[in-house]
Amino acid sequence: MSPKNITSTRVAVTTIITVLWLWMPYPQGVSLPLGNDFQRLTPSSSGIDFISIESSYPTPEGAVIIGSSMVHSVSVLPVIIEPGIRTQRSVDTLTTAHQHLSIGLGKNVEISAQFPVTIYAASLDHPSDKGDLSSPGLLYAGAGAKFRFHKKHHYEFALGTELGTDLMDNNPYSGDTMSLLTNVYISATAEYNPVILGFNLGYKFRTTGDAIATENTNIPIQPIPHTLIFATGIRYSTAHYGALIAELYGSHALIDDSRNQTDRSATSIEALVGYSRVFASGFGIKAAGGAEILKGIGTAQYRILAGIDYQFPLNKIAINTPSTNSTKNTSIPKKPQPKQSPKTFDNWEDELEQLQKEDAEKEEENPDDDDEVDYPTF
Repeated sequence: MSPKNITSTRVAVTTIITVLWLWMPYPQGVSLPLGNDFQRLTPSSSGIDFISIESSYPTPEGAVIIGSSMVHSVSVLPVIIEPGIRTQRSVDTLTTAHQHLSIGLGKNVEISAQFPVTIYAASLDHPSDKGDLSSPGLLYAGAGAKFRFHKKHHYEFALGTELGTDLMDNNPYSGDTMSLLTNVYISATAEYNPVILGFNLGYKFRTTGDAIATENTNIPIQPIPHTLIFATGIRYSTAHYGALIAELYGSHALIDDSRNQTDRSATSIEALVGYSRVFASGFGIKAAGGAEILKGIGTAQYRILAGIDYQFPLNKIAINTPSTNSTKNTSIPKKPQPKQSPKTFDNWEDELEQLQKEDAEKEEENPDDDDEVDYPTF
């Protein structure tokens, strides 16, 4: 790709991502949870290697990665179970945009931020025992950090954390308050070229309020203060055509499931398959599709994802080349000249004859030169 094409690509990608980032209408209220509670497919903050798994590889030192992923989900709302009444699955759709940013502060340190936004939400059926999706808006805002503490041979390990706040109104899984969330996780990666294995295990804590009450009764959903999060995946990279990805992810809410009177269990598991590719210009694309394996809180009947990422360096350190940390002159070295072996003579007469011959040649070339040549004496 020529420098002109790379510049055009950078301008186009930056413009698209900026437009997506700026379109964040403030939420006017939703009657049932979205975001972290109804969006189990949360793209990773750095967008490196996997779709939803946080890789133990930090963002390259001195680089910035920005991106946006669109996620469309079908049938994510819980339905309240009522005795003697057959429960039917909710028919609803939810489209969200996940904006993410990560910065490499060192060889092992990364900081990040996420801003998921609801773009479109609709309920196609309206039973009295199901909540509704009322308006688009900013669902969540969080900032995180990741530290790679071990790197040896094929294995790497990192610790990560994220602090954020739930910006939704009337979220029954948070209660009657705007909750603060803290995620702590460990990430492990094993690389056996061209295959990369990833694993995450984490814990989410959040402040909760009392159960939300309507005019007639309380909603039979218990707020969730503690959640275990887990994910595992495999990535197969090709030489010229990007990478294929498969992931399995889910969570387990540490609550009394008997008090959660919905068609959703406390444990959720989803799977996805996807594709990603990063070009030399720093522009990356990814796409994935998946479905629930175990119907739990936040799972969808199926989801599809499409995203773009863009990496640009803040300095030369971010360029992943063998000469990244080199300050040597990179000019092409001169080709070494072969050494000329000195002439040898059998006796002094031959040497004297050779000197006289060379002197005669110089005399012919420079007749006005009166310099005399001192011949050796014996």
